[in-house]
Amino acid sequence: MAMDDAQFLALAKALAQEVPSAFPKRCREAVEDLLEKANERGKDLAPDLCKALITFVGSVAAPRVAMQCSSLQFQCLELLARAGLAVKSYEEDASKADVQAFFFKLMKKEAKTQPCFKPRVMVLMLQYLLRWLQSSNAAKSLSKEGAFKAEVVVSLLETLSAEMARCIRWPPRWQLKATRTLQKVLATIPEVSLPWALAFLKKTEDSMDGFGTEP
Repeated sequence: MAMDDAQFLALAKALAQEVPSAFPKRCREAVEDLLEKANERGKDLAPDLCKALITFVGSVAAPRVAMQCSSLQFQCLELLARAGLAVKSYEEDASKADVQAFFFKLMKKEAKTQPCFKPRVMVLMLQYLLRWLQSSNAAKSLSKEGAFKAEVVVSLLETLSAEMARCIRWPPRWQLKATRTLQKVLATIPEVSLPWALAFLKKTEDSMDGFGTEP
């Protein structure tokens, strides 16, 4: 029998408190337990439950996965997919916009907090972003009125690009992984990514115009 909303939220919060200091085995059990309960709920996840899953993955599990428990990346991606599919099925555009904005703002905060200059952290972060975009159909939500604006996505892309600039120092295989995942991310939201990419390139060209010239 699936948990009710209060029980599910209480479980997510309890595991979020436990995972940061748990041993790897217990960390795995906690993530798998939450995924099992999320699967039982299917698309029946209210906005506050989706936000709890997003927070659990982005702020709690992601640092452990990047540093010690990389084998849990699949389960974390599945948790995001559960939340994303639930958001996609909402009938109210305002509810979709609210959770979408929450996701992108949280990911921007985590991109600044976590060591995204490390290739593994950046690649995993990009994978979370890609899975969310694919499962929640974020691009469609952008065309609706509400709290979810293109600027929220652009802000995250700018934060990630600032860290991606260091990828030239990464081993080739990590450069390839990061570049390919970023390309998939940008292809998922062309309405936002194309104008941003053009503006980013122009800014880069302008900054290089004065390079090497006399003052």
